Amino acid sequence: MELVFFMYFFCVLIAIVTTLRAKKQFGFFFNHYFFYNFSWLVFVFLSLFCNSYLKQVDSVVYLIFLFGLLSFDFTILFVKRNDFIIYKSLIIDIRWRRLFEIIVIAGLLPAAYANFKLIQSGVELWQLNFEYWYEVRGGGSYLYQQYQQLFLAPVSVVLISTSFYMNYSHRSKYSLLINLLNSCVISVLYLLLSGGGRSQMMLLFYSIVLSFIATLNRRIKSSVFVPNKNIVLIIVMLSLFLIQWANEGRGKSDSFIQNAIDGQILFAPLFEYYLYDTDVFYNNTFGASMFEPIVLVLQFPLKFFDIAAYESNNSIVQNFVYLPSLGKELNAAVSSFFYYFRDFGWVGIFVGPVITACVFNYLCLFCYKNTFYMLFYSCYVLNICLSTEYKFDKFFMFVLIFLVLFCRICKEKNAVKILE
Repeated sequence: MELVFFMYFFCVLIAIVTTLRAKKQFGFFFNHYFFYNFSWLVFVFLSLFCNSYLKQVDSVVYLIFLFGLLSFDFTILFVKRNDFIIYKSLIIDIRWRRLFEIIVIAGLLPAAYANFKLIQSGVELWQLNFEYWYEVRGGGSYLYQQYQQLFLAPVSVVLISTSFYMNYSHRSKYSLLINLLNSCVISVLYLLLSGGGRSQMMLLFYSIVLSFIATLNRRIKSSVFVPNKNIVLIIVMLSLFLIQWANEGRGKSDSFIQNAIDGQILFAPLFEYYLYDTDVFYNNTFGASMFEPIVLVLQFPLKFFDIAAYESNNSIVQNFVYLPSLGKELNAAVSSFFYYFRDFGWVGIFVGPVITACVFNYLCLFCYKNTFYMLFYSCYVLNICLSTEYKFDKFFMFVLIFLVLFCRICKEKNAVKILE
């Protein structure tokens, strides 16, 4: 483990240098290089020193993660500073935003209310969560499941992550506060709908934190609404309370902090299992795993002939596997290195993080087109950096599609402010 400790502190030094260079290139400190380095260094630290493993994870696993982090940081050398300049601030018609909020809330309310009544009658939260994921995996109504997963969920992400945007036409005195309150309602409805699923609630929590950080970026500061701190504090406390309530309802009785730590250190033993105890990484898919949505679209015609040329990631990671280092069964908490190794084997240590960095750089460049996109980048793209998981899946693609459509539909015609 001495080599792991040496590499860890070396990565800390490289991360500092990378972050400082990224600040110069992007024009602000809190960019994806900062959050990516911060997340991986913190999660590896927690896995090394704050774990409750029954058996220590092999040091090779940690070396893989750290070399991958160095590969990600290497790409900062190829970022051009002049590409990242915001020129426009969009003016959004708030009446269109209200219409999207009504559609999402109306779509979530019936099922969320039904679950609320079941909870009141004594049905346990874990059971509702199990039934929700059974529906998602094809056990229930196909059309409603597609409507929920491919429309309601992506649109809700766009609405929540842009709650603090303030450049609207036809707005009233309380319009900006109503945006935030509607995002809270959507998050709570999702919590009920999914039987304690915390993703939308966590997105709201992170959006609040990251929006305040976004005000440090002088190019979008004038487009970010900063509400009364007491209101923000109430919403944050409510979010944390509901997240802990969901944890307890699903059998996690530890404190909020302990549950948060436990949830972030599963990636190491699970990757170790796939690396040593399975043959998943033997037959490389050369990019198909990382860019699975595109592959599945191209493969779709083959389904009519009952041909499956590619085994999807979900068909593997959704299976429960027993991990001796944890003493329990686990699924779905794979890190991004699962995808890198499935595509490229051991070369994925270097190739996978480089591809991920290029995707983040392109997203940042894309979002620099206007302040609305940039707030989305600050509150959602940076949010997905705060994880060891690989997030560029089908859902993420639909989020981007609805982000673009939302702007095209909702922007006020000929109402674009040119930034100095």
